[in-house]
Amino acid sequence: SRERTGKAMVEKIKFGVPTTIIILGNEHELGMIDKGYSADSATIHCAREILSTEKTYVDGLCCLRNDFLLQLAESDASQIPSLLANLDRIVDVHRAIGLNDGDIAGLLDSAPELGISAICSRIISADLAA
Repeated sequence: SRERTGKAMVEKIKFGVPTTIIILGNEHELGMIDKGYSADSATIHCAREILSTEKTYVDGLCCLRNDFLLQLAESDASQIPSLLANLDRIVDVHRAIGLNDGDIAGLLDSAPELGISAICSRIISADLAA
């Protein structure tokens, strides 16, 4: 499923085609998807799918921001500015600790202990001052 892009997932949700496999979902939620789901749960599941199929977590967050959240502006415009501002800050922090690094993302898959060690080293040396 990592080969699929978040953008493709957005297209599926936009056209109402339900996803049957959500990597971060549980059995109850998977059952909800198979039976049809509300707009709210579709948003959550789309977000999970985007985050789990992009090459790195930061890629997923950026895709979530640019290809999905911005399309929701019409439904609840009042929350969008703070949502985007906070998401941008999260992306900045994740970049600072190396979660946009494809090599580290690969390590987390192939050798989790080395990937976690690499991220910890980045956290120690990162300048996260606001």
